[in-house]
Amino acid sequence: MSESMMKSCPDISVGSRGSVSGSQSSRFLDSRRFTGNIKEMLDSSVSYVLDNIRKAIAFDKKGSRHDILEYPPIAIRETVLNALQHRDYSIYIEFCKIPRSREELENFTGLNRTSLYYSIIKPLTDEGLLRLTLPDKPRSKWQRFVSTW
Repeated sequence: MSESMMKSCPDISVGSRGSVSGSQSSRFLDSRRFTGNIKEMLDSSVSYVLDNIRKAIAFDKKGSRHDILEYPPIAIRETVLNALQHRDYSIYIEFCKIPRSREELENFTGLNRTSLYYSIIKPLTDEGLLRLTLPDKPRSKWQRFVSTW
């Protein structure tokens, strides 16, 4: 993974929940949130999925046990990586149709100032989907962020 990608999104998070569905209801098993840079979240998420997917057991001719996973690990890794790379920012773009302060964005997203900047503001401004109302004063307390859509 490139260094620039790791620097531009160092503090987003991934959530995962495991449950078992029955004929009448679902039973909640586990919930985890993975934070850190994209590589750390990718590795942690893939490990979590691999630990929690169904496995079959097979024995070879020597009697050694082997787990047969429901899905190949490479497919799981690719799926998680695609989800990380193609996050949906449309909710933030919609929220910023009206100019919003950094504090409003922090409250809306639940992210702290640094995480908000690296995981939402920077990617959206780099893509031209969000603009600063005071571009010459990016750290101003009067700064607002507005969608360009």
